[in-house]
Amino acid sequence: MKIALIDPSHYTTNYGLRCISSYLLSNHFETKLFFLSPDLTDGMNWGDWGYPQEIYEELARLITDCDIIAFSVFSSYYHSAAALSDFLKREFPEKLVIWGGIHATVSPDTSILHCDIVCLGEGEETMLEIAKAVKNKEPLRDIMGIWIKTEEGVVIKNDVRPLEQNLDKYPYQDYDINHMFIIKDAHIRPGTEKIMKDLLTMGSTLQHYFGLKTSENYQYLTMTSRGCPNHCAYCCNNHYHKIYKGKGTFLRTRSIEHIIGELEEITRHNNFINFISFFDDDFTARPLEFIKQFCEQYKSSINLPFKCNLNANTISREKISLLSEAGLISIEIGLQSGSENVQKNCYKRPFNAKLFKKNTQMLAEFPHIVKYYDIILDNPYESELDIAKTITFLAEMPKPYNISSFSLTFFPGTELYARALNDSLIDLKSDPYLKFKRNNILYPEKSYSKILIYLAGRTPPVLKHGYLILAHPWLIRLLSQGRINTIFQKILKTRGFL
Repeated sequence: MKIALIDPSHYTTNYGLRCISSYLLSNHFETKLFFLSPDLTDGMNWGDWGYPQEIYEELARLITDCDIIAFSVFSSYYHSAAALSDFLKREFPEKLVIWGGIHATVSPDTSILHCDIVCLGEGEETMLEIAKAVKNKEPLRDIMGIWIKTEEGVVIKNDVRPLEQNLDKYPYQDYDINHMFIIKDAHIRPGTEKIMKDLLTMGSTLQHYFGLKTSENYQYLTMTSRGCPNHCAYCCNNHYHKIYKGKGTFLRTRSIEHIIGELEEITRHNNFINFISFFDDDFTARPLEFIKQFCEQYKSSINLPFKCNLNANTISREKISLLSEAGLISIEIGLQSGSENVQKNCYKRPFNAKLFKKNTQMLAEFPHIVKYYDIILDNPYESELDIAKTITFLAEMPKPYNISSFSLTFFPGTELYARALNDSLIDLKSDPYLKFKRNNILYPEKSYSKILIYLAGRTPPVLKHGYLILAHPWLIRLLSQGRINTIFQKILKTRGFL
């Protein structure tokens, strides 16, 4: 039996989908992996959220031999997934269509409109049980972790299954080119060694982002753990913590042997890979002893430069020193806001301003590590005073560092999404919001404060007192109005931020 696994986003490194494919393969099912990024249609006219007609027709031909069609859906690509799913359901009404992934989990009610089954949460065990049931012509309605639509149109809503605690039971990600397809040159192409190399190639922008040499240009992305210790109000983990309450330990880690084994295998088959990106929510949310043993084995067995995401509450000089010696050259840390009011009452993040500043001082002792601090902009719940506190906070941090800015998106299923709905900041019916926010475009409002944020990230701390004047709340309010704001908008546009 064959299963089509489709990702209609630009995330060709989709970790979850590749893990599910591996697990199905290890249980003697065949899979076809499709990475159908609308961004890779080479300028073809694919409309608002659909695809060129050629893509639809080619996909239909390629999945004729598949018994199940499964989508991995991100909220920002919901409309692309819906367009493909609706088309395939019309073409193949007899085939089972499944939606999984983050959007399906946080918004199953909008997902079930376009499929037969919604897979909630981590999908390996659920997809395997569905595949076995379809193969053996057994009923599906009692499978844990799904919403399923009956022939009468009734939706049965089953609870999520317990979290798997032993992540080592799952095989490594599926990067086999023999059953992989991707949009290239305006057509769906089968995987080749060249396509694989192209997929893992980092352009000059990413190389600069990570602080890499020109020769360090092939990235492999993986995760060594699952789950996040935080419940941030804007993040999908906010919803995951709720649905998995009482279902097992949320933050779990793979063994060091399992992690190293994966990296050895992928680099053996693709010896051009020369950079590793660990995409865990918080790589250092593990004991010092784990970090120490990991670094020893990574250095001796892999010995490639790498980056990871960290949390200021879990790092220490000992951990950073060990990681640095093992090859750490780039980190990303979420600051999001310098205002304790926003952190506590809006984002619901654990934030200790004194500890954060102390750890940025410590990180400055490792100048070869490229540092990125995430900042959330365009938050309608922020006051000018909150914005001013973020600017002055950034000005006080030791340089050099980089700012990675994100425009606040109210993702379905999160606490902040519910708040925005209640306050009429977004419209549930027309849902234009995610369409506009798909590319993380910054809003043009308060352009003056955005410029100050970028400048504060570059100005020597000795000049920090100047921002007490430049970022005064009344000045931010004044310069964010009418024609004055238009001038600052033009400045941001020339820099590529709007």
